[in-house]
Amino acid sequence: MSIGRAIAGLVLVFGLYVLFKGFIKDVRESTPPPTQYIIQADSRVIPDETGLNVLNQNNFNWPKPKFYINGKYVYSFEKTVPQNSRVYLPFGEFKDEDGEVFPGNELFDDFDIRTATMAMRRKY
Repeated sequence: MSIGRAIAGLVLVFGLYVLFKGFIKDVRESTPPPTQYIIQADSRVIPDETGLNVLNQNNFNWPKPKFYINGKYVYSFEKTVPQNSRVYLPFGEFKDEDGEVFPGNELFDDFDIRTATMAMRRKY
């Protein structure tokens, strides 16, 4: 009977370990990364009829940033935006979660830039 209890105890401990390990993994995947740098508001965003010109005036690069319009339309830029450089973001590249393209003639009041370790949000 004591061998049975020992085996049951080991199974219980192993089960708790697996559950705890899964919980920790879920927390790590769901927690946003810490913001190490704030993308400063002096980053220039200049809209035109077909897209946005964004100028990185910070003294650091933006690695693979994601640009958001109204928190709904996203453009994942696959390159690093070096400091003091300009990127052009066509409105046709901004899509919502259903794949709908941002209508370029629509006014927007919120623009957000995020990377794994940086964030900026600006209201217009």
